[in-house]
Amino acid sequence: MAVTAGEVMLDSAGLLNDPSQTSYTNAVLLPFMKMAYREYAVEKHRSGDQLLKEISTALDVPALAVVCSNQPSDLITPISLEERADGSTGLYNNMTKTSWEPDESQNTTLGVWNWREEQIKFRGATTAREVRIRYWKLLTDVTSTSSVIVGVNARVPLQYKVAALAAGTIGGNDELATIMGNLSREWMNKIISVNVKSRQDLPVRRRRFQRRR
Repeated sequence: MAVTAGEVMLDSAGLLNDPSQTSYTNAVLLPFMKMAYREYAVEKHRSGDQLLKEISTALDVPALAVVCSNQPSDLITPISLEERADGSTGLYNNMTKTSWEPDESQNTTLGVWNWREEQIKFRGATTAREVRIRYWKLLTDVTSTSSVIVGVNARVPLQYKVAALAAGTIGGNDELATIMGNLSREWMNKIISVNVKSRQDLPVRRRRFQRRR
């Protein structure tokens, strides 16, 4: 069941001894919720959470283009790329990641790609191509009480983190802020540990050239 930012903030108000949210209203807590969620997102990416993996739709790359100008707006870092002829319904071919764009003549396929200056860059091809990207994605920012929180167990570390920020900033209670902050880190570490263990169950295979639909 999805958890909303409003539910997390209600929990945080309870931890601050204000369950009716008389002082720690949603309007007061929302800025702290936004900060806590951004920090949570960073930790999720550091742990390699599978929830943050995504695959793009087919993206058109014009002939001679050396930059992917229409890469996904929520892309943080690309994992792998595949290509096929533009407009094709055929199989995709894996592309090879390089450290730099190769200093060589373009041919009919892109073949290689690299990630530089937060852009996907190509050698370029003499024909229009279609590219599919597997990548790490951003979490959508919290903007209101109805914003959905990603992650089944996110509620617990976030409720403590929001309470810690509010206690230290508004309440002036450094002792409570420290306690809440420590609890938030403790629960975040538990979530990361579970995530790491779940990845250890995944089968490992040697990567080889293959064609995909």
